Amino acid sequence: MVGWVLASLAIAGLVAIGVAGMLAPRRAAGEYGIVLDDDRALGLIRAMAARDLVIGGLLALIAWAAARETLGWAMGATALIAVVDLGVVTTDRRATSRTRMDRIVALHGGGAVGLLAAGAVLLAGC
Repeated sequence: MVGWVLASLAIAGLVAIGVAGMLAPRRAAGEYGIVLDDDRALGLIRAMAARDLVIGGLLALIAWAAARETLGWAMGATALIAVVDLGVVTTDRRATSRTRMDRIVALHGGGAVGLLAAGAVLLAGC
């Protein structure tokens, strides 16, 4: 039961991030930790938002099928995306203040930890 709740929260978070990125890509870029020097980069933000929407949708379909073990592994695999995103964002030295960088690390790192935790709890059968 706990795993399903955690998975549902993670799925809702991915979908919310995707919707926000599609509707307000400039703001989403700032929250995401991406410095935009060119308005043409907003297309990339929308593509990343679409990626999050699709991943959230796929995880939701797996959850709807009640495939607990598959969902657990899929959550773990999805955590890799958050880790890679964290690496990409933190290597950009243009990211603003230390406080802002802490928020960015918390967003991506927290997402990865949440996805891993949900996956682990599901795989443990809870």
